[in-house]
Amino acid sequence: MEPLPRYPLAPTALGGGTELSVGNLVSATLFEFAGTPNAYAPMVTTVELEPDPINGTWRVRWPDAFGGIIGDISAHDRASYRSVDTLHDAGLVPTAQALISYNSSAETHNVVVQLAPATMCIPRNNLLPGALLLPGTGPGEAPVYVHVADGEFTAAETMLMSPGQWLVGLHLHGHTVVVTCGGRVLGTLDSNHAGPIREKIAALFSQGSDVKARAWAVDGTISV
Repeated sequence: MEPLPRYPLAPTALGGGTELSVGNLVSATLFEFAGTPNAYAPMVTTVELEPDPINGTWRVRWPDAFGGIIGDISAHDRASYRSVDTLHDAGLVPTAQALISYNSSAETHNVVVQLAPATMCIPRNNLLPGALLLPGTGPGEAPVYVHVADGEFTAAETMLMSPGQWLVGLHLHGHTVVVTCGGRVLGTLDSNHAGPIREKIAALFSQGSDVKARAWAVDGTISV
C-alpha cells in the first residue's frame, strides 16, 4: 500500500502560535531516540498527527522513531484545530514541528507541538501539484509586507481574505518581486526588505521551479 501524502502545518504565523502539550508520553521510545536534550537546546523534529476516533485525541507519531506513537494531544486541545480535520478527510497526514526536551529534576521528557493560530493553520486555497513551497519566516524574522495597492484586488477583497493563510505565487519582474493569488496580481513585496527572498527565488527559477509561499492576511494587511 502506498503511504498517504504528508501535509506540513506551519508552526507559527507572524511570530504567533500555540504550543500544544503532548501527554501520555512513551518514555522508552523517547529515551531511545531522543536521549535527554535539555530545555535550553531542545530537539527540533517533525511529528505526524493521527486522529483517534475513540477518544477524539490526536495520536502523535514520530517518523524518526520508525513511526512509533510517542504520546497524544488531548481532545480539548485538538478541538481548537478542527480545520485540520479537512486534511484527514482528504486522506492527508498533517505533520507539525515538535520540540523535545528532558527535565532532569522530574526525570521526565517534555514534548510540545507548535502550530500557527487556529484561524491561520490551514491555507484557504490549494497548492498546485509540482509547486515548491518556501518555508515561512522563522522565529525572530520579520515578515515582508505586500503592497496590495500595486495589485488587482480591491480593498474589500483583501479584507475578505482576513484572517487566514494563503498560498501565493512569487515572480520576478526585473528587481521587483510580484505576488499572485488565484491567477491575479495581489501586489509587490516591499523592496526594502525583499532582498533575501528575491535572491532565493532567482536561484530557484534558474532550476525551473514554480515557487509558492505562505502569506498571512490580517485586517486587510498581507505579508509573507
